[in-house]
Amino acid sequence: MTRQTIILLIALCSTNGFGQTPSHNDSKYWFNRGRNSQDSLKHQKAIDYFTKALSINPKDTDSYFFRAWSEDSLLLYKDGIADNTKVIELDPTAKGAYNNRGNEKQLLKKYKEAIDDYNKAIELDPKYDTAYYNRGCAKFDLKQGNNYQLGTKVLKKF
Repeated sequence: MTRQTIILLIALCSTNGFGQTPSHNDSKYWFNRGRNSQDSLKHQKAIDYFTKALSINPKDTDSYFFRAWSEDSLLLYKDGIADNTKVIELDPTAKGAYNNRGNEKQLLKKYKEAIDDYNKAIELDPKYDTAYYNRGCAKFDLKQGNNYQLGTKVLKKF
């Protein structure tokens, strides 16, 4: 192998495939690291990477949205609510953020607030079946107190 070939291989291996070296000052770089960490179920690491992306681009709705997902995976529902609220502030048409914030509120037993979020998601997309399902669960929880309590009562009959 010639010296020129070796230099060319080193140059290609140190770029992103388009002749550009990935920049640590690029929010997409940190966002992608966060998504990769989520795929590996390393949610705290993902939160750190999304936070770094947001320090570079504080209007990156995807980083807020996916950071909330990792926060939810670590049972940090209040942090997830804050991040999904930020997504909604930046993009009031983000039906997924309304739905996910509803899920977080439902897990905190704030059923009426959850139903309001599901209603907004449905208003934005009347065919959003997940939001209909989640709203139904929240309405049931609101009426019954908690699915687990009802399930326990049913099981005791057997």
